[in-house]
Amino acid sequence: MAKIVDGTKVITNEGRLSYAKLLEPGKEGEMDEGKYGTAFLIPKTDKETVKLLRQAVEQAMADGTKEFKWTNKDISKMDNPIKDGDEVGEEDSVYSNCFYINARSKRKPQVINTNREPLTTEDDVYSGMYAKISVTAFPYDKGSKGVSFSLNNVLKLRDGERLSGAASAEDDFAEDLEDDDL
Repeated sequence: MAKIVDGTKVITNEGRLSYAKLLEPGKEGEMDEGKYGTAFLIPKTDKETVKLLRQAVEQAMADGTKEFKWTNKDISKMDNPIKDGDEVGEEDSVYSNCFYINARSKRKPQVINTNREPLTTEDDVYSGMYAKISVTAFPYDKGSKGVSFSLNNVLKLRDGERLSGAASAEDDFAEDLEDDDL
């Protein structure tokens, strides 16, 4: 069950990771240079998680209004950090019928499985796996103004088809790996 903590921190229901950089930060020259993060896909049927994320965004906007003296005009110009995956178009069909958020952090998130074991390899942590995440909505006002999500931690729930586009060795060599050869 999804839940909200302290007004801006949300623990989600199950979703899927895309563009996951959880073991090492983004490399030099990448958009997320020096940051860990992921896009998190939320099925549109998960109204609970979406509702809680929206509440956290509203609280972060209220915090920004107090802290940065935002006006209604400022707020009306801000992008919603909860995006509609159907607007991504055909370029990435995995986003269809989903909402998604981008969550980043300079701090490396802890990634664990349901047995509370830390996951530290690319075999275990990858784009396409299903997980719950902990995020915190926060206001920012550094040239542009808005609300974003900071990634706290990740709980891997189950494996999923990798979104990297790379084939596995088992798939590439399936004909050579017959059980009869053992």
